[in-house]
Amino acid sequence: MHDAAPVSIPRTRRPLLAALLLAWPGEVSAQTLMEAAWGDTVGRENALKTALSQLRRLLNGRLPPAKTHAYRLELRPGDTYDLERYRRLAQQGHEHIAVGNHQAAVACLREALDLWGDPPLADVPDDPLRLATWRQELLWERKVTQQTLLESRLLLGEHHQLLPEIRKELAEDPLSEPLNALLMRALYRAGYRVEALRRYDTIATLLAQDTAVEPGVRLRRLRDEIAADDVTEPAAGPWAVSLAQPSTPGLSAAPPLAQLPPAVTDFTGRATEIEQLSRHLSAPGAGVPIASIWGPPGVGKSTLAHQVAHLVRPTFPDGQIYVHMAGTSNQPRDISEVLGEVLPALGASAAYLPATVTARAALYRSLLAGRRVLVLLDDVCDMYQTHPLLPGTPGCAVLLTSRAHLAETASVRTVLLGPLSERESINLLSDIIGADRIRSDPVAAADIIDVCSGLPLAVRLAGARLLAQPGWPLHTFADQLRQHRMSLFTSDKVASPASISKVEHARVLRLP
Repeated sequence: MHDAAPVSIPRTRRPLLAALLLAWPGEVSAQTLMEAAWGDTVGRENALKTALSQLRRLLNGRLPPAKTHAYRLELRPGDTYDLERYRRLAQQGHEHIAVGNHQAAVACLREALDLWGDPPLADVPDDPLRLATWRQELLWERKVTQQTLLESRLLLGEHHQLLPEIRKELAEDPLSEPLNALLMRALYRAGYRVEALRRYDTIATLLAQDTAVEPGVRLRRLRDEIAADDVTEPAAGPWAVSLAQPSTPGLSAAPPLAQLPPAVTDFTGRATEIEQLSRHLSAPGAGVPIASIWGPPGVGKSTLAHQVAHLVRPTFPDGQIYVHMAGTSNQPRDISEVLGEVLPALGASAAYLPATVTARAALYRSLLAGRRVLVLLDDVCDMYQTHPLLPGTPGCAVLLTSRAHLAETASVRTVLLGPLSERESINLLSDIIGADRIRSDPVAAADIIDVCSGLPLAVRLAGARLLAQPGWPLHTFADQLRQHRMSLFTSDKVASPASISKVEHARVLRLP
């Protein structure tokens, strides 16, 4: 906290504070807090109120009254939070590693790990399940940082000093292939080649007994190098990833990131929106600019996002990441699965990705640090779905599309996308079916546009039907469109029924 004097929290109240801190900036239910403090909820309501009143006095206004039986901490602008500071230091350590400065990396990572205490998270209870999950994810983050520190120290020549420390870590996690690789390298560099080979035999036996699988390809390759007395030391640690920065010594180049869907060739209108979005995403600053395009289905959110993303590509020379989040579908994308696809594209080894979302997100931000990458997340349901995919350092930018209005903050610019004007809709239809056909019956063309309600998706579908039937008079199609608009829009496989089913209602939802 920002206050100069430390605040002494009674031991019985620490699980409550730990739960609130783990959930920050979100909320924790009264039930979860009761289970954290006492292991059950029976008859604990008054005890919880008493305990929270005591915490409220100690925290000097940082614990506001409950809203809908949920509680949250409100940190002040000058407050500091060790978890945020730890993640900032860990990220700085990864940035130093990426450029080969292991001395600076070791200093940052040691300072980060010193914030944890011994034992770490001692006041976080193992129950309920929600807190236990948060606890395990945080401990995994710490474990990754510990291993990264050991790797950097090994590259600095501390192999003799590291032997007892690595063995201590292995006593807690004997099946860890990264730790076993570290021990094998440290033994080899310390002159214990035979012991390094024996270590491989030990881990191979343990894996066969516990999992019925053999060691991974990297561990097998390391064993072969040690046996041949020809070990090639990596520039960034035995289990480090390769970043797509070929100009950095010792780092291999991953394929360039160019994942954007193609922009449409007949894009029409949206000049004001394009200018606003492009300026916001390209503006230099201390944070990560985020832009959100929102509006009803069929209004052209994704098409506009793809157009803007291609226009600002020169601002992001290190690449563009694209993910369709399926936020409005019955099965929104699993964040862990998304990170499992994105991390290998950034250069991480798919075989050794962290298990938890938190650890994967930390690795994702580390890989993006110091790079200029645009992240386009299409069809987002809410900001919560995007949090693990937001870069942590300046230079990157994020563009979102959503049917919902996502919260606007200082770094999030929201653009409400309304229907096209009549002129823009006519221009779009003209691009699809030809200007001569529009001029042949401008009244019928205007009728078609009116039925489409200014929705680009509806105009494109109408244009596709007309293009497929060059002999249809426009007035005939306009009459059929008014009488059977749903069947005409959905009979082709061009459309998404979920989107087109809302075209009728879009007339009511017309936005300024």
